[in-house]
Amino acid sequence: MKELLLLVRSALENRPLEGPVFEQLCQWTTADWDRILRQAQVQSVIGLVYQAVSLLPPDGNVPEEVVFTLVAEGEALAARSRTQDAVAKFCLEEMRQHGLHPLVMKGSETARFYPEPLLRGYGDIDLIIPAKEANLVVSWARDAGYAVQLEADGSSHFEYAGIEVDVHTRYYDLIAPTAQMPDPFSPEGMLLMLSCHALKHAIGAGIGLRQVCDIRVALRALDGHYDPETYLKACRNLGILRWAKLLCRFLDVYLGLPDKLFPGNRVSPEPLMDLIRKGGNFGHYSPYREASLQQQSSFQRKLDTALRHVRRLPFSFRYAPRMALERIWELVCGNLRLGMGRPS
Repeated sequence: MKELLLLVRSALENRPLEGPVFEQLCQWTTADWDRILRQAQVQSVIGLVYQAVSLLPPDGNVPEEVVFTLVAEGEALAARSRTQDAVAKFCLEEMRQHGLHPLVMKGSETARFYPEPLLRGYGDIDLIIPAKEANLVVSWARDAGYAVQLEADGSSHFEYAGIEVDVHTRYYDLIAPTAQMPDPFSPEGMLLMLSCHALKHAIGAGIGLRQVCDIRVALRALDGHYDPETYLKACRNLGILRWAKLLCRFLDVYLGLPDKLFPGNRVSPEPLMDLIRKGGNFGHYSPYREASLQQQSSFQRKLDTALRHVRRLPFSFRYAPRMALERIWELVCGNLRLGMGRPS
């Protein structure tokens, strides 16, 4: 993982590896590179590795087969990103023509902060709409011929051109009075949204390196444009200050972003690194997740979701107990509302 982090940091800073680190890279064997590429796939940062390698001078000694693999992966990722951008534009236009008011959020919005946005990669498209339009969106999608799936948290999703479109009714992945939170899409609001989204997955299915990279590029891009006190006040009010400190420490130690929010922050970043290593992108590579994907029963899948939250309780209660309890309560109430195993 150390070698992968060096390459990811190089890509995020859009600066080639130099000096002793570059000399170290020149000694990596084909087996080393194969291991790095596997890790990059698990963490969904293969595009960043491609970018980092493209920045290297010709004497980087990267095996030819590795270069060919990365070029193919990078071009495929860029092509899919273009397709997703086109799908997002189409969905926005169609929904607006039907009187709806969607906006792009999460990964699709954050990609613009990357040095090479097309190489960030993302698995789905996240849209947000006013809560009063939730039923209208479902009706529109079904009338358009999409198979709509309703989720326990009030969101819905459907697939278009092989790409999943998630429609949310709230900007933040938590339950709290609006007065406690910054305005959505403000610089402080964007940082809080990304942090809460990463936390939601950390206390549930799992979190990967790409989600942390999103927060790093946002912090870097918004530096000087957001009010730290407004952001920190929201974190205190929401009971996620410990999580915020852990996240900033991780970015400082492993991705080279100085911790300006918490000067002198000395918390260990290892609890977060442990989750990232074990679960990968959205926790898809944990053994529990792999087993759950093989389950056919809706009840079994819902039970697996509950068990994953239970397994994370030691972490959750340490860094965000309030959000953990709210999240579990929301899932319970949402599933009761939808009906266990009832098709949407």
